[in-house]
Amino acid sequence: MEGKYKVICKNRFANEYEIEEKYIAGISLEGSEVKSIRRGNVSIDEAYIVFSGGRPIIVNMYVAPYQNSPFNPEPTRSRALLLRKEEIERIYGKATRREMKIIPLTVLLKENKLVKIEIGVGKKKKLWDKRREIIEKEMKRKERELKRKF
Repeated sequence: MEGKYKVICKNRFANEYEIEEKYIAGISLEGSEVKSIRRGNVSIDEAYIVFSGGRPIIVNMYVAPYQNSPFNPEPTRSRALLLRKEEIERIYGKATRREMKIIPLTVLLKENKLVKIEIGVGKKKKLWDKRREIIEKEMKRKERELKRKF
């Protein structure tokens, strides 16, 4: 990641996917939505990304209404993602040919106050993949404990 980012929100269900590639995309937002996101009033747990007319769109991303704004757009409206053409083509190709999912991972705030979203392209983990990952984590934890004792 270039520049400094502050993590605003993480997708709790992203660990159920085996992510192969990650991208950082901009989001098309209204002014009151940006203020609400800066305050941390956003959730991407139920969000997903689809292609409409060759453009990536994030659906079901919840941005709470900003209190001090007279106009607030619908909290779960669809929002366009801003990526380079080559990145869009690469993501679209992987999502269609290799039956992979496009998952929002984190909502980021760049130091110049731009809101970005980190998206990942990957497959859903099988049950045995999840079990293997848990076993590996336990082995590493036990190894660290043994190193501390000696």
